[in-house]
Amino acid sequence: MPLKRTRKLDVFNDSTEPPSARPSPRNAKRKRIDSGDQPSASQPKRHALEDKTRAANSRDTSFRDIKQESIDDKPLKQEKKGSASGTESLHTSCTITISPVQDVLKPSTGIFKQLESHSSDIHHIQSLVTEEKFQEAADVITQKGLWTPELLAEFGTTDLTTLDLSSSPTPGGFSIPTVPSSLLLAPLFTQHRYTKLSTIILRNTIVSPDDIALLRVLPSLSILDLCSTGINNHALYYLVCHSHTLTNLNISNNERITDDARPIFSALPNLTALYLRGTSFSLPALRRLVIENLPKGCRLLSLPSYAIDFLNNRHEKYCVEIPQGYITDPAKVENMALPVLKRNLELHAKFNKGVQLTGTKVDLVHRLRALLSNRIGDERIIGVLGRGSS
Repeated sequence: MPLKRTRKLDVFNDSTEPPSARPSPRNAKRKRIDSGDQPSASQPKRHALEDKTRAANSRDTSFRDIKQESIDDKPLKQEKKGSASGTESLHTSCTITISPVQDVLKPSTGIFKQLESHSSDIHHIQSLVTEEKFQEAADVITQKGLWTPELLAEFGTTDLTTLDLSSSPTPGGFSIPTVPSSLLLAPLFTQHRYTKLSTIILRNTIVSPDDIALLRVLPSLSILDLCSTGINNHALYYLVCHSHTLTNLNISNNERITDDARPIFSALPNLTALYLRGTSFSLPALRRLVIENLPKGCRLLSLPSYAIDFLNNRHEKYCVEIPQGYITDPAKVENMALPVLKRNLELHAKFNKGVQLTGTKVDLVHRLRALLSNRIGDERIIGVLGRGSS
């Protein structure tokens, strides 16, 4: 067994130090203190915790500087010493007041600066407002195209019933820089204002679904013209808020309104007039609209052009006047015998050469049922088309 290797140790006396060891700063300081050396009096002692800044969220508030306290408390002292009139002025500076219509049309207001080039029209409007003929004043503003959000806001408490914000200028009318619809319609989104406003015309004005949402709080809206406004199906859902008041709706020339908008009209039970010219409604959707969704008594005052063309030439698609002895109810087709099915299809094939007479009984049932269903749907469309007999 090999011998264990022993570690070599160097032993030093208390009075001696290792020749290669350098005294550390701590040992040197301790040695200096033991030997009686003191730091010079010219070097002041540093108080480590006296000048440190406490955190702002500290619970101890004694660190707050007296000078800063005097600066912060100075405004408070001035407020306490201020008079009652100074307090009133402070509150009135934060309050926004709406001036009456007469004040808006005065030359001292900001609205007049936008319309100062039409001073003759302003004088005429002032005279109408003075006589409290607010509807006539609004009509003059519409003819000249002078509507602004600030001016519209001033009519909120009047008896205004019709508001025409269409973009097409009238002959001889003046024009001002166009205002985004979101800003122009913003004053209408206010509770307990425009309580008598029943007609809004936005023809040829590009609006978004959010702009239509600004009309939700109008309590008396019954006629809404959205012709050529670029709206889509989503915008129509905001009209459900007017289900008890809306009677006349014009959504013509909006190609983004499709068949998916059909269920919305079920939520408008008081609707009496609907304009659909220029929309993307398909003919099958129009048939289902008049049968399932259109409120009773509602009239279709316009239709897409291709639907009008089809209805005018429907005698080329099937037999319009079915004689006695032939089936007119599509629900009875399924129980018919095969010879009876072919006999009825032959009647329609005389008017439409594209009707096939061959195939299985299932094919013939489906074919005859489709013809009779289309015939009933087209008759329903024609029945609600136009203003009807007075």
